[in-house]
This record gives sequence, structure tokens and C-alpha cells, in this order.
Amino acid sequence: MKLSIIVVNYRSWGHLQTALDALHADFPADWEIIVVDNESQAEPLHEFEASFPWVTFVAHAHNSGFGFGCNLGASRASGEALLFMNPDVIASCDDIGSLMREKAAHPDVALISPQQLDLSGRPQKVFDDFPGLLNQSKILKALLRILRPSRFMDPHADYDALTYCDWITGSCLLVSREHFDAIGGWSEDYWMYAEDVYLDVPPEFRGEAPSEPVQAEAETTAADQLLTTADVPGV
Repeated sequence: MKLSIIVVNYRSWGHLQTALDALHADFPADWEIIVVDNESQAEPLHEFEASFPWVTFVAHAHNSGFGFGCNLGASRASGEALLFMNPDVIASCDDIGSLMREKAAHPDVALISPQQLDLSGRPQKVFDDFPGLLNQSKILKALLRILRPSRFMDPHADYDALTYCDWITGSCLLVSREHFDAIGGWSEDYWMYAEDVYLDVPPEFRGEAPSEPVQAEAETTAADQLLTTADVPGV
């Protein structure tokens, strides 16, 4: 299997249906989708299993957090690459294929994410700097982006080229299985909202021995504009 798309769902059935509908028409035979349903409810799950027989649904009785759900999905995945995608991300197979080609063109890049847009076409924040004393103040952060724009980039700007940064959001994140295993997967110590930052921290800064496949040049990257993140009205 070339690609495993892993979606962690928590009662986001309206968003999930829109995401799966967008992928269904041209879904490649060597890709798979695994949906981990946190705090699973039998009725909607069975309805989705009947409507989307080409998707693998994994029912989990508890809402154990995003990182746990991602790792559970990865444990069932057989793809050479893993794409972690939120249920409210609307992407075509062509979009994802473009992201995979971008990753293949930069084999030194461990983690890559596309630019994401809202329904109005405005770029969404998909990366930022690691937290530190200098960037905890909004005023200091704004000054740093003026004085050192190459180091402290504006995550709300519109980038049209491969951009290297400290960390990328887990809302849509592509990683090879080799790099994912070397990183050690998602931290389950964070229930939500910090696990994607921690995923990007090099092992030596976590107090761990560095892993061979993920070296210093394996940068975290935000790629060109490919996908759209949507708040679907009425769901």
C-alpha cells in the first residue's frame, strides 16, 4: 500500500461525510483510509460503514485524545506513507497526490503539510515557531517577524514555495512510515492542541537519543497551496 490516510473522528460526521465524498471518485487502489472513531457511537458508525465500504472504520470506546487516535490508526495502517488529516479537511486525490510528489522531491524532509485555506480562500495558520521566552508576547513576536523575517516567519502569510519552519499543524500532515516510526509516533501525554508541536521536536531535545533515519536536515515543512480546510455550514 502506497498511502494510508488516517482520520481521527469525534462526532464530526457532517464534516467527515464531506471529506470522504471529496475523495471517493478517483480514490487509488493502492491507498487506504482509516477512520478512528473516538468515543464511538454505534448508530452513526454503522451508517457510515454501510455508506463507505471502501473505508476502514476503527471504533474506540473512549475519547482518548488526538495523539492516541492517530497512533491507533497508524497501528492499523499498511501504507509506505501516512497522511494524518482532520475530518473537516476537504481535499481531492489530485491534491494529495501533489503533496506526495512534493514530499518525494524532498526526501530529506520528514514532515510536510500543505497550505490550507478556509472557504473564503484565506490562508490558515499551519505552522509556527517553537514556544520560547521571546515569542510569548504578541508585541515581541511581531517585532521579531519584522527584524528577522527569515527566522520568525508569519504563519498567516501566503507562501508559494516550500517553506522550512519549526513545527506544522497536525490537521493535515504527511510523513513516511520510516520517519514516523523513527520519531516514535504521536505523544499521548498531550490530549489535544500540543501534540503536533511535540511531534516536530527533535529527539535529542526530548532527552532521547537521536534516531538515525531522522537527522538534522529532515526539516518540518509547509508546502504549496493544496488543500482547503472548511467549516461546513449546518453540521
